[in-house]
Amino acid sequence: MTTKNSPAPDVVALKARLRELQAETSGVVQRLRETSDLELPGAHLVLEAGAKLALLSAESVEEVVHVVALQPVVGMSAAVAGAFTYRGRSVIALELGAVLERRPARRSQLDAHLVVLGTAQPLALLVDHVKAVVTGVTLVADERGEGTDADPPLAERRSTQLSRLVARVGEQVMPVLDAGQLALWVEGSNG
Repeated sequence: MTTKNSPAPDVVALKARLRELQAETSGVVQRLRETSDLELPGAHLVLEAGAKLALLSAESVEEVVHVVALQPVVGMSAAVAGAFTYRGRSVIALELGAVLERRPARRSQLDAHLVVLGTAQPLALLVDHVKAVVTGVTLVADERGEGTDADPPLAERRSTQLSRLVARVGEQVMPVLDAGQLALWVEGSNG
């Protein structure tokens, strides 16, 4: 018998399996990194967070909503902006700008967006804006290589610990975020 506060055993097993699949998917994507000029399938969201831009596969997104009041969460990473209720469940809001700029989360602006991810752990990215939905995202095979004059500085091309993939959309080069890795990182930053 399960209580109101404890999930059913099959829900726990499904969440565990989803975490395994997310980790496996992340590994496959990381192996793709060695392939030059590979165009990633599907649409990607271009996320603006502070002075940074990042890409996120549209497949990993449940919904994009306007920012809501966030409740503080104790014992989480400093990049966690808070939590909110989404469709009856509590969702952690990770401020993408804080992660990319390696700083604590700040108070969100009223016109900000929450990008709700379809991950095992309920998670949303707090971003300044969803700038665009794009296709034609091409992996940059070796982000450590020599850049051209048109390329952004090497430090700008490097992605965070959460994503070692860098891609080009037109002339713009930015990190490709992995929703599964973000969820695992937040889970690991607990406590």
